[in-house]
Amino acid sequence: MEKQLEAVLAGLAKATGADRCTVRFDDPERGWTVQLPCAEVIVGNAKSLKQEGSVNQRAATTVKWLEANRRILVQPDLANTDTPAPAALVQAYGVRAQMLSPLFCEDGYLQGWISVHYLNRPDSLGKAEVTALQEATVAISRLLGLPAIAPDG
Repeated sequence: MEKQLEAVLAGLAKATGADRCTVRFDDPERGWTVQLPCAEVIVGNAKSLKQEGSVNQRAATTVKWLEANRRILVQPDLANTDTPAPAALVQAYGVRAQMLSPLFCEDGYLQGWISVHYLNRPDSLGKAEVTALQEATVAISRLLGLPAIAPDG
């Protein structure tokens, strides 16, 4: 399953120009928790997040935003946002911009999310990047057995 998820993430990274794409997902049967990515693709010099479990992901402002708004969060400038990312993501991992897409199970529980990270602020995060993330969300949802609904951007 991890290789299939990584294949979708690789296409997402290419389509969006991202430095890192991850999937975080709660699935106790697979030993997965949102505390660590279950799949990750890195482009260039980005550091892996696969061993970084110190941030309480569910308490993050960005994750609470996903739960409340139920759509893609687009943050073209993490230094200037009303929905701050975890400090470690910005300070230790150098993320300057990101997009997050929620993964909901049938009962509406936020079971995980897809992250698209940029170490340098992109010129824009527009329709093309959001569409690529929507398409990846549908593909990853199908792989994980979730409702394959593209969230709004």
